[in-house]
Amino acid sequence: MKILAAVDGSAHSEAALDALGSFKWAEGTEIVLFTVLKQAENAMPFGRKPVDQTPSAEVAASASQSLEKMAAQLQSKLRGCRVTFETAQGDPKSEILNGAKENAADMILMGSRGHRGMELMLLGSVSQAVLMQGQCPVVIVKSEATEAPNAAPSLASGFKNVLITLDNSPYSKAALAWAKTLNWPADTRFKLITVVNALTDSFTSAESAVRAGSLSREHDSLHAMARAELEEMAADFVDYVGPGRVTTQVGEGDPREVILHIAGAWGADLIVMGSHGRTGLTKLFLGSVSHAVAVHGYCSVAIVKGIVPKGQGVRQQTTGMFKLPDMKEIESRLPPIPNSSNRPDTPHVPPGGMG
Repeated sequence: MKILAAVDGSAHSEAALDALGSFKWAEGTEIVLFTVLKQAENAMPFGRKPVDQTPSAEVAASASQSLEKMAAQLQSKLRGCRVTFETAQGDPKSEILNGAKENAADMILMGSRGHRGMELMLLGSVSQAVLMQGQCPVVIVKSEATEAPNAAPSLASGFKNVLITLDNSPYSKAALAWAKTLNWPADTRFKLITVVNALTDSFTSAESAVRAGSLSREHDSLHAMARAELEEMAADFVDYVGPGRVTTQVGEGDPREVILHIAGAWGADLIVMGSHGRTGLTKLFLGSVSHAVAVHGYCSVAIVKGIVPKGQGVRQQTTGMFKLPDMKEIESRLPPIPNSSNRPDTPHVPPGGMG
């Protein structure tokens, strides 16, 4: 694996490096600490000859010294990895994306200011651009850090509560597979969630109310299938992380609101989501759900994309929302609706119990 970690010397990027150093990466993992030196912005009115906008040799040397020190500190924690550093000059958004492409990065990691409560702060323009245009999984580590010394919350011991959002699309299944490539700290807990439409969302008029019985049966079938598939994915994930660490939950409503609400109520410090990144004439964009969660979520977020081969995605799949296939095809294999389907938080218990 090759990781590009974009750093700028701020407390937010230090928090990102803490998170990076908390994992036991596979032997031979390459980590590139990458920083961009901004060019000076000099307005040149009336056709005057522009001055040299290249950062001074002193500034470049200072940046290299800081990166060398950070690389040495990270290397001491991750002895099986190879940690190097690079600098670039120009627009941070473009240079980070170019750096990831030139280094054939399998992951981009960067820090960003977090937020809590009613005052929502959007991601910075740099991190949002990288999140939307990156061609590989992007991890945005959010923190409440200020520039004051020792103010950043430490992530040296890793993420404690990881929320993984799933639906029945290849994108979220790829996200779960990606999560299995990481060596999570032993005390990390996971919640796997999926979201279905609320039954009341189907009643839009008096005419639709007449179909209440049919809609109710369809809703129960959708809930049962979502629960069954979620439990199946949880069982597979338990085989990887071990018993007693995974719970599941089926939410109902708008997936953006449900995911953010569960993340806040549960105290998630990382949300993992799959997303399609579409290129070409339509430009590259995240699904509305994953984008909303990345922008408005108070905690760190990992958007996994660029893994599902082209042509294997599902058209019209809304990331984060479980979709019901053709009822005629799946009616015969629908499981019974479990009695615990309305419970908000269901521990996944493998056969034989938690032990």
